Amino acid sequence: MALPLTGYLNREGRYAGFDVARDAIAWCTENISASHPNFEFRVADVQSKRYNPRGTDKPSEFRFPYPDGSFDVVLLASVFTHMLPSDVTHYMHEIVRVLKPGGRSLITFFLLNEMSSILSKQGMGQLKFEHELQGALTANVENPEAAIAYPEAFVKDLYRECGLELREPLLYGNWSGRIDGMSGQDVVIAVKGASSNRLVRGVAHMIDFERPKGSTSHPLIPLSDENLAFAEAMGVNPAIHENDFIFHFVDRRWAANGGRERAVKDYFQLGRYTADLTKTMITDVQKVYEVAQWDWAPRRVLDFASGYGCTARHMRHVFPDSVSATCDIHRDAVNFNQDVLGVESYISSPLPEQLKLPQQDVIFAHSFFSHMPETTWARWLKALTNALAPRGVLIFTTRGFALDKGGVIPGLNVDANGFGFLPQSEQEDLKGEEYGLTVTYPRWVLQVMASIPELRLSKFHEGLWWGVQDAYVCVKEPGPAVTTPTPTPPAPQSRDVARPTAPVSRSVPRPTVPVSGSVEGMQRMSSAAAEQYIASLYATVLKRDPRPDEFANWVRTAEALPPEQIYFAFVNSKEYKLQQEQSVPTMFLPGHYYSPIVDPSTIAEYVEKQYLQEPGDIKGIHFDEDAMVRFWKDNAELIKNTPFSEHDDGKNRYYYDNGSYPYGDAMTLRAMIAHYKPKNIIEVGSGFSSACMLDAADHVGHSDFAMTCIDPDAGRLRSRLRAEDHSRVEIIEGLVQDVPVSTFSKLRENDILFIDSTHVLKTASDVHYELFSILPSLNEGVLIHFHDIQYPFEYPRQWLFDNNRSWNEIYALRAFLAYNSAFEVVFWNGLFAHRQRELVRDTNPLFLKNPGGSIWLRRK
Repeated sequence: MALPLTGYLNREGRYAGFDVARDAIAWCTENISASHPNFEFRVADVQSKRYNPRGTDKPSEFRFPYPDGSFDVVLLASVFTHMLPSDVTHYMHEIVRVLKPGGRSLITFFLLNEMSSILSKQGMGQLKFEHELQGALTANVENPEAAIAYPEAFVKDLYRECGLELREPLLYGNWSGRIDGMSGQDVVIAVKGASSNRLVRGVAHMIDFERPKGSTSHPLIPLSDENLAFAEAMGVNPAIHENDFIFHFVDRRWAANGGRERAVKDYFQLGRYTADLTKTMITDVQKVYEVAQWDWAPRRVLDFASGYGCTARHMRHVFPDSVSATCDIHRDAVNFNQDVLGVESYISSPLPEQLKLPQQDVIFAHSFFSHMPETTWARWLKALTNALAPRGVLIFTTRGFALDKGGVIPGLNVDANGFGFLPQSEQEDLKGEEYGLTVTYPRWVLQVMASIPELRLSKFHEGLWWGVQDAYVCVKEPGPAVTTPTPTPPAPQSRDVARPTAPVSRSVPRPTVPVSGSVEGMQRMSSAAAEQYIASLYATVLKRDPRPDEFANWVRTAEALPPEQIYFAFVNSKEYKLQQEQSVPTMFLPGHYYSPIVDPSTIAEYVEKQYLQEPGDIKGIHFDEDAMVRFWKDNAELIKNTPFSEHDDGKNRYYYDNGSYPYGDAMTLRAMIAHYKPKNIIEVGSGFSSACMLDAADHVGHSDFAMTCIDPDAGRLRSRLRAEDHSRVEIIEGLVQDVPVSTFSKLRENDILFIDSTHVLKTASDVHYELFSILPSLNEGVLIHFHDIQYPFEYPRQWLFDNNRSWNEIYALRAFLAYNSAFEVVFWNGLFAHRQRELVRDTNPLFLKNPGGSIWLRRK
C-alpha cells in the first residue's frame, strides 16, 4: 500500500509502516525510503504462527511503536483475516490510540453475514469457513491463522466499543462469491469520533459566553416502534421535544394525509437534507481554498437559530470531524440540544449587538433571515460575520424569487429595493414585528453585504433550500481591506450566446458601493477565488459551462470589481431571464420521499435484503434455468472462442474495454445472433452493442441481416461503422417516442428488439413508451433485450450509493414481467453467472470478469 501513496503524500506528509516480514521491510526501506525519506518502515517482531512463529511479542500485548494521536489514517489490508479474536480486539484499541480525533481507519475482513452464509452453502465462495474459533470461523483447523472470518455483528460491536464510527454501507468483497464485490476482501471504513474530552478542551475557555443551565425534564413527543427504528436506521437521536415548532409545522402538514407516522419521518428527513446540503456547500468553499493553498477546515460548525435540533441531531453524522454547536433564542431548546442531543449549545440574544459566541469556522442559518424585519436584518448579518473566524463560511437562506414564482404571500408587498416584510409570526412566543415573514430579493441582500467589507459572496443558489428559499454562501476575508485600482472591465465577446453584460441595469438599485469608476477601500478577490466565483455563476445562474474566452474575460473582471456588480450582470442578462421564463419548477426536491430521486442514506437496509433474493423469491416470474443451460452448452464453443480483444486493435468494431457494454453482454449477444440468426434488428440506444452485432454477423457469415438504430445522439455508433455497414444499417436520429409503433411490426420470429435507453420510467419517457406501447404490440417469437438489468432486479451498490443514478427501469421491468404470461425470460446474464459459476468458468472465465446486465425475453 505504500507504493501508490508515494504519489499522494508530499514531503510534509508522513508514512509509517510495520510488518513481521523482515524481507518485506528490507525491500521497502531500500526501494521506497531511499527516494522518499518521509516513508519509514520497521520490523515488528510479533508472533504469528503463519508468518513469524518465532516472534518475541504476543499480538495481544504488542503496543504500536507510535505516540497517541499520531496519524490521520490507519490502514490494515489482509491483517485481521489472519489474527485471533483476542488479538484483533487489542489491535483495534491500539488503532484508536494512535489515530487523531477525526482520523480514519480502513481495514479489510472476511465478514460473516446472511449473504455470505447463503453463498457459502451454495459453494460459491473462494474459501469455506467451517471451524469455530473463539466466536469466529477459520478455514483451516490445523493452521487457524491461515484465514479467519468474523461475524459482521461482532465487528460492528467492536467498532462501537472502541469509539470508531462506521462509514456505511460496508464495501463487500467477492471472496464469498458476490458478483458485485469491489475487491477480494470486505472493506470497513470508520472515523474516530470527537470524544467528550475533546469537547471539553474545545470549550474550556468559553467562560465569557452564556451557557445554558441543564434542565431536569424534557417532555418528548411519543414515537412508535416504526419511528424509532427509522431514526435508528438514520443513526440519529430520536428524541423530539414537545415544543419543537418545526416538528409541529410538519405534523400539521401531515395531519390529514399520513398522520404522525409520516410527520416524524418527514421531520428526520428534513434535518438530514439540510445537514447534507450544508455539507455540500462547505465542500464547494473548501475546493476554492485548496486551489488557493489555504489551510482551512470546518473545525467548528454552528447551527444558528437551531430550534430543538431538527438539523443538529444529524451534525455528528454529517460533520464527523468537527465540533458541532447550536445557538437559539429559546432557553428550553438550548438546554434540550445540550442535555438530550449532546450538542454544544449557546443562548442567543434579543439584539444582534449582544450576541456572544466563540469564533466559528462555519455558521449556517437556515430560515432565520426569512423572518427578520428590516430594522435588524443587516445587523444580524454583521453579528454573525463577527462570530466567524478568518476565512470562515456563513451560509444563510432567504425567501426570494423562488417564493414569488409560487405566489406572493397575501398582505406582503415587496418594495422597489427588493425587501418585503409581514409582521406575522409563525411562532406564538415571538412577536410578529420582531419575527415575521420576510422576502428579500438578491439585489437587496447584496446591497447589505456590500456594507460589510470583510464578507464576500462565494455562491448563490436560487430556490435551493426545499425549492422556496435562496441560499447564500459567503466567506469572511482575513485582514484589512485592500485598495486596488480598477481597470476598465473587458466586455466578453460572443455572437451566439446571450451573455451577461455590465454595467447594471438602471431598473436595479445600485449597491451602496460604487459600481464603476473608483472603488477604493473594496477588497478584491484573488485569481483563484475569482475563477471559482465565475465558475459558480455559470453553473448556478446560467447553468452551463463557459467558453474559454468568455471565462477568462469574466475572471479578469471579477478580480477588479466587487462581486455584487458581477452578480448583477449575470442575473440581468438576457440569457438568465430567458431561462427563468423556460424553467421547470418542481414541488419536491431530490431526496424527498415524493421525489423519484433517491436519498441513499435511507435505503441501505432495504437494499441489502434485495441482494439476498434467489430466483424462487422473485414471485410471478418463471426462470427456466435448464433452458438457459441448454442454450449455453449449445453455443459453448462459440462463447469459448469469442474473438474480441481487450482494447481497440482494429480487427473488430467492438472491444471489451469500452466502458458501456462489457464482457458477458458481448458474449451473450454474439451467441444470440449466431443461434437465432435474426433478419431484422431494431436497436433503441446504439454504440458498442451495435458494433458487437455487426461483428457477430460477420463472424458467423450471417449476411441476410438488417439493423435499424434509434438514438437521439448516434455519434458513437457512426464512429464504429465501416464503409460496408451503411447498406445494412438505418439510423433514425431521434427519440424512440417519436417513432410510430407500426415500425416495430416488421420484427418477426427470432428477430430482435434491442433496448438500452435511458433506464428511467417517467411521464412520456422512452421506457414508458417501450413498456406500454411497443412491447404489447410485438409479434410472437420476437426476442427482446434490456440492458443494465442486474440480478436480482437490483442495481449495484456503487450506482445506488456512490453515483446515485436513481434509475428505476429495473423495477418497472420486474413489475411488467410479474404474472405476465405473454413474455418469457430466455436468458439472464446476472442470474446465470450467479447460479452456474463453474459452467461459465469452464467455458470462458472472462464472462465472470463482468457478466454485464443483459436480460433476454421472448414474446410468446
